[in-house]
Amino acid sequence: MMATQEIDINSVMKDMNKIKRADLNELKSLSAPPSGVIRVMQAVCLLLGNGKCSSWTDSQKQLSDPNSFLQRLKNVDKDNIRPSIMARIRKTYTSDPDFTTERMMSISRAAGSLCRWVIAMDQYDKHLENPSQTEKKTTEKQNKSDKFSRYSFHIEVIPPYKHLVIAFDIMNVNHLPPEVLTNIFSCLTKLDLLRNTSQVCSYWNGVALCSDLWIILNLIKFSDEDFDLCFQHFPRIGQFVQNLLIKSDHLMKLFSNGINYDLPNIANLQIINYLPGNERDVCLNIVNSYPKLTSIRLRIFRSADFVGCITVFNRVQFRDFDISISKGANETILNQCLDQFISKQRDLRSLSIQSSDVQNQTICKTLRHATQLNDLVLSNCTGIDSQSFDGLINPCHLTSIDLTSTNVDDDGINNIASTAKNLKTLHILFCPKLSDVGVKYIAEHCTRLENLQIYNIPAVGSGIQLYPETLKALGSGCSQLKHLCMVNCPKLDDTGIRNLVEHCTDLKFLEIQSECFSNDGLLAVSEYSKCLFHIDIIGLDFDVTTIEHLLLNHRHLRFVSINRCENLEKLNLIKNQQSLCFVEKRRSLIEKHSHVKKIEFLNSDMNESSLEQLVTFCPDLRSISCSGNEMLDQKEEIENIFRKSRFLKKINMGGQVCQRKDFIYRRK
Repeated sequence: MMATQEIDINSVMKDMNKIKRADLNELKSLSAPPSGVIRVMQAVCLLLGNGKCSSWTDSQKQLSDPNSFLQRLKNVDKDNIRPSIMARIRKTYTSDPDFTTERMMSISRAAGSLCRWVIAMDQYDKHLENPSQTEKKTTEKQNKSDKFSRYSFHIEVIPPYKHLVIAFDIMNVNHLPPEVLTNIFSCLTKLDLLRNTSQVCSYWNGVALCSDLWIILNLIKFSDEDFDLCFQHFPRIGQFVQNLLIKSDHLMKLFSNGINYDLPNIANLQIINYLPGNERDVCLNIVNSYPKLTSIRLRIFRSADFVGCITVFNRVQFRDFDISISKGANETILNQCLDQFISKQRDLRSLSIQSSDVQNQTICKTLRHATQLNDLVLSNCTGIDSQSFDGLINPCHLTSIDLTSTNVDDDGINNIASTAKNLKTLHILFCPKLSDVGVKYIAEHCTRLENLQIYNIPAVGSGIQLYPETLKALGSGCSQLKHLCMVNCPKLDDTGIRNLVEHCTDLKFLEIQSECFSNDGLLAVSEYSKCLFHIDIIGLDFDVTTIEHLLLNHRHLRFVSINRCENLEKLNLIKNQQSLCFVEKRRSLIEKHSHVKKIEFLNSDMNESSLEQLVTFCPDLRSISCSGNEMLDQKEEIENIFRKSRFLKKINMGGQVCQRKDFIYRRK
């Protein structure tokens, strides 16, 4: 179908060359042309970006310079015509049974050619809207539907981008079905799709700008130049976007240019920085522009501005509401407005509030009214303590709670744990009134807990200590833990860690910072936690044999960061496989190789030999960080390390970063 459309477009353009100046002058000279001719010129003007041809006089003005008019027809950007224009073309013109080339040819040769041009543009745009369906018909017609079923793809985007294009050309990727090409394109960034991929050919343009790739549009890291590039494509891709992450100044640019209406299906809007003023007007624009909005994230500078925003949002039914307020004003008014807002939300599932002005009474009412609430974040709400949870409905539906920097104590944790039986995520970071008693309440009631983060305030004698018996109770009661962070807990030692990991064998993410944690504790982690893919450890000195044991026995590891490792220059990860025959050795290496992508050995020196060990044993490495810098002047050795590791992009030695591109791509 794609090839057919290309032939249609090309033949139409050739017909444009056949139109003579005299034909256009004849068309222009008609004083009272038939209605069909008038409609053809109106459609042409719409496609050329001039919607003001409401009368035949306006159309005659367009034909005043025949050469310029023909040139505009040939140079029209057929890949980026606004969807609203194409919808009008189909509704008003091409769907009319009298709007045909043959009928117009009987009136005027020029009118017939222009009518054929309009119809061809319509058919081409339909192909771009649904390339998958079109290509599917072609492959079925050619009996090639199973030709590519045996192929699978693993794409690694390696700079510069042209390497990716060359690889595609070798695969003759233009013969791939669109659904396969879409999977390949999904590995690319949105900027790659806009800058390069969509420019290769019309087929790639159709796939790169199809709906499946644009449901989530993250513009947070876009520079102003990048945003301007994306800005140009909003008329085409905007209809597909459902989740938009954007900076406030870029959102204001959408509003000022009227592009916000090209994003009619936005359901989730996240604005990552503070609104630039006139908050109420901004929120009013948001509500009017995005009628399907059910989830929002806002950052507001003052409580007074929040009051204006919340009055606008009262008419919207949210499922997810995330608000952060920097400076306080009138606490009473703020809490009253928040009470009123929550009381009107019938289906609220996630609520995040970050403000020191929020009071216990407001949270208490929220928990009683929002009975469907699953996720609750009260980060930096210093006015919140255990009274907020006195009236929890038993059982409540909460599955995730974040109490960072609140004044909740052990009794409050007991209320939460005893009523939220399905709690899976709990963050208690920098809560000075909590102790080991609260952790034991968690262990007793939260048997389904999977994610627990405990951060104590440094240099404070009180707070959670994490004695060995506390960790034993936690391991026994919360054996399903998969994500665990324990930072600055003074009594966290090797015995406690062993008590924990003996029961929590499904741990995948582990972060520990304690001056009492040493080699024996890390060895216990290595022995019992076989599912780890992320480990971040800061403790006492660790021995190289423990590091070897960790890497040799954890095939799922992706990230390793360990502080102060001794004797890393003696690292030997293949010493236990030297006696194997070649075939057995190769099979064993494949089975046991760690898939670590990032390694950090902080405050630890490494030499060339230990680096070679790492890149040989961890073939997926992307980044290595260590303290030693004695290799910085050994350019050939560093280049050799990069050549041995296909995906390694950088080596950070003592703060000096060596990039792959400086050692590999510099040579032709």
